[in-house]
Amino acid sequence: MTDSEVKMTLSSYLTMHSASEKINKTPFVPEYVLPRIKINGDTKDDCCVLNFEFEINVTSTKWQSIPLLPSSMAVLSTNIQHKKPESEKDQKVFQNGSFGIHSDWHSFFSHSPGIYIVGCVVECPFLNDRRSSVAIQIPQASYGEICFSVPKQQNENQKCQITANPSLSHEVISESDKTVLKAIFPATSKLTIQWTDISNENENNEEKKSSAENSETKNAEQQIVTLEQDTLYSVGEGVLYMDATFNYTLVHTSRSYFTIVLQDKIRVLQVDGENIKRWKLLDSSEKNNQEQRNLSLEKSEKLLMVELKFAVVNNYSFSVSMELDLGDTSVRDMSLPVVWSRDVAREKSNFLVEALTNVEVEEKSTRGVTPIDINEVSEFLSSSSSNALFAYKTLFPKSANITVNITKHQDTVVLVTSIDKCKFDVTVAEDGQYLHKVTMSVRNTQRQYLRTKLPKKFMLWSTVVGGHAIKPAIDAEGQVMIPLEKSHGDSKQKQFVVELIYLIQGPPMKSNGKLNLEFAIIDIPINILLVTLYLPNTYSYRNFDGTVRKTQYFSSNQMIVSQAHEMKSRALESNLMSNCQAMQTNPMMYDSCNEELEMDDDDVYVASKTKVGVVPVLVEFPQVGRQFLFEKLLINSEPQNITVSYNRNNNGSCSVL
Repeated sequence: MTDSEVKMTLSSYLTMHSASEKINKTPFVPEYVLPRIKINGDTKDDCCVLNFEFEINVTSTKWQSIPLLPSSMAVLSTNIQHKKPESEKDQKVFQNGSFGIHSDWHSFFSHSPGIYIVGCVVECPFLNDRRSSVAIQIPQASYGEICFSVPKQQNENQKCQITANPSLSHEVISESDKTVLKAIFPATSKLTIQWTDISNENENNEEKKSSAENSETKNAEQQIVTLEQDTLYSVGEGVLYMDATFNYTLVHTSRSYFTIVLQDKIRVLQVDGENIKRWKLLDSSEKNNQEQRNLSLEKSEKLLMVELKFAVVNNYSFSVSMELDLGDTSVRDMSLPVVWSRDVAREKSNFLVEALTNVEVEEKSTRGVTPIDINEVSEFLSSSSSNALFAYKTLFPKSANITVNITKHQDTVVLVTSIDKCKFDVTVAEDGQYLHKVTMSVRNTQRQYLRTKLPKKFMLWSTVVGGHAIKPAIDAEGQVMIPLEKSHGDSKQKQFVVELIYLIQGPPMKSNGKLNLEFAIIDIPINILLVTLYLPNTYSYRNFDGTVRKTQYFSSNQMIVSQAHEMKSRALESNLMSNCQAMQTNPMMYDSCNEELEMDDDDVYVASKTKVGVVPVLVEFPQVGRQFLFEKLLINSEPQNITVSYNRNNNGSCSVL
């Protein structure tokens, strides 16, 4: 597929854009809605039987599939009634739809607008082996009601407690042969019904107490909780960052909360994990809190309690982000704070220490830990660290100690912007006009502007950065300021191209004399400077001199990939469109930009066709005349010039002496 261009007038484009906005503002109309769901159900020995009645309002004339029930249910029978809209005279009730399987859902298929009453009887499996609950997946409706009955197995005095979740209101009625729940539920995608026989609960309390004492020791032996902890210590300038993950393994038990002991000075920033209800910090001073009854904390410790929405089994993991203020950028005899978990049978901890920026971390002493290679740590630690220094492991984190010395060294000045290659193309006219084109390949990480001091009596024609024409500025010292991009990407730091075209007005060339060409002084170091000089063909030239060495050919590739000409069409069209739209919304804004920049003749000369504060056009640079090449390495904001003597040839030919 090739790129193509479409040309249209500005008025046509604005008309098309306005029509597009009207289409986008068209209100959304759903293809169907579910105002009501009604459910009747009861239990059997091996499943539940549910009778659904869905009220569906179809607004579309296209065939569509409306999912109603999951395919895990078995459909026994269906019934479909269709009422036409009230605008139609014939209000007969008839079937105009079908029921079937689509994408693992029992679905209703229709293509005719109107109100449908879809009824179906299904069998639904129990949620657990005790056959005391059922979960129903349904589409969301504006109103829902359910009537669910549980038969009495023993006698009419049997008591059964039935609940529906979620529900707005519910009523439990005990009849002679069954217990009935009537409830109204809100819009939900899942409805859970649970029932429990509570008639013999009081009679069995004493028996449960006696059996609990006998089984307590046995259960304690079977219930095992182990933990593997990974902690990354990132030492920065005056602060210590800690990222820890806690991986629990639960055998023959479940947990709805977990507790971590940490130093009192540590700030907990964030706790991440599935099904976390809340987390909070408790210290030893809260003696009256029921949750503090068995803390046994030291004054320098506090407890992180992570509560879950429901109890978990088998495995559970969560992560904690923490930080500790070191008080100074350089610290001697710093003990890295170790966190540990309560109420676990076994805890294995892995620690990894890394340094950020130019902070030096030196290990002084350790106790209760075993040094390991940094390649032996877990995937979490290896992927989280970019400058790992030390790694340790231990089975007793409570008694572990790692002491380090932290030293912050003085920052040094570094280069944040450089010009890999700078090429000057200069065309000299006989009337004394020198047209300069400067093309620079730049890498930049922080600088906002490139500043350049141009020769006297200059006229700035064009400034391009990264293929886009930009507006330059002039500072108080008369230097031209060009906004720079940032070199994003990998460690190589992507280059971008800066182009500058300006005209110098000098004395006209005579029959003989000497040219003195001065170049723009750029405040960024240049690795390689290349100059291509185009002189009139009607003169002979000799005695080339100056700060830049003349050469027959360039020692390196002179080509600098310029994005300006490749993207010129797109840039001009984009600028023209934005300017035209802005003029329509605020014409006075562009009237204020029509003032010409007039400065002293010794500094800047500006032609009457130039404007201040607007984006310049992209200029094609003429390359006419005899070509001469010059080259220089490593320039650091020094002024550069080239001088040459010339004589007019009587026969009009060009010669070089």
